[in-house]
Parts: sequence; C-alpha cells; structure tokens
Amino acid sequence: MAFNGSGDGMTERNTFKRTQMVKAHVAAFLKVARQQDAFDTIACEFEQLSDILTKSGDLRRKLTGARVDPDDKTAAITAACTEAGFGELMQNFMKVMSDEDNLDLLPDVVRGMLAETREEVVLAKVTTAYPLDDEQKARLKGVLSEKFNRRVQMKVEEDPKLIGGLRVQVNDTVIDGSVRNKLDRLKKELNDPSKWKF
Repeated sequence: MAFNGSGDGMTERNTFKRTQMVKAHVAAFLKVARQQDAFDTIACEFEQLSDILTKSGDLRRKLTGARVDPDDKTAAITAACTEAGFGELMQNFMKVMSDEDNLDLLPDVVRGMLAETREEVVLAKVTTAYPLDDEQKARLKGVLSEKFNRRVQMKVEEDPKLIGGLRVQVNDTVIDGSVRNKLDRLKKELNDPSKWKF
C-alpha cells in the first residue's frame, strides 16, 4: 500500500504494523511453549490473564496508555502476574514485551493467543461446595475433555455457598449442577404461578 500523505494512510500503516507485531509475539510465544512442553500451562495462564485484563480496567488502561511510563507498565504487569501465581515462562513472556516496550499490545496478544490455544485446550473453572479428590478431578477432566473435544486444564475453587454439587465454566459455557442453582430455580418457579402444576 503506497503512502498517500494523508492521516488515514498513516493510520492504516500503523495498524498494519501493530497487527504484524501482535502476530509475531503470538507465534514466538506458541513456539517456545511447545518447545518447553508447556503449551497447556501457558494456555491456562493466558485464559487467566484475559480474565484479569477484563476485570481490571485500571491495569488495562495503564498498559495501553500512551503517556504511561514504561517502567510503570512493567511494574503493573509484573505485580499482576505474581499475584496470579504465573510460572517463570509466562513471566519471561511479559519481560520480552516489556523490554521491547510493547506492553500496550498485550490485550491484542492475549486475544491472539486464545484464538490459537482454544483450538487444542480449554480452561475449565470448576467451583465446588466440597473438595474434590484426585480421582474425582480425573473423572471430571475426562468428562469435560469428551464434551468439548479438547484437552482440559482445570482451575478448582471451593465455595460453600453452593451447598452441594459443582459449577463449571468453559469460555462462555456454564454447567451449573449446584444445589444452590437448583434451589434458585425452584424459588423462581414458586414465585411464578403459571408454572404451578396441580
């Protein structure tokens, strides 16, 4: 595309350059993850990072802000990764982007990574009322892997408010088999006379 001297032309060129940089980071990260046999772990951590960026507008604004000092961006993402308990490889990925002053690309890199990793592996966020033993976790992972036709990484948390059963979220799909959910449905039915059966 020839530069025509207009602002639009410059914007298009900058957008193209940005897209190429994002693709380069994604390709490099995927290659290293496979080489180090850490693909599933990295896929899981990028899912978590996506959640962090979604929930923290402050972090997202700090990373993408044109006037934010690069050191402040580095400190922000380092703190977020440490708090999340990410491994050394993920920390190294963030360092690469920081050293190249490319942390403003991180939201796009995360989206690019998820588009690739979700073809092979998914993160299942499992919430249970009671702890699951190793056998239960293995059985649940097998069921979910068969259902989604992907390898499954699980992040398990306990929430006594569920009373019993469990809740599973994979991307936008939610499977809620908790007692709390069943009670909530029953409550709605009791409050809706049209659903009463005699």
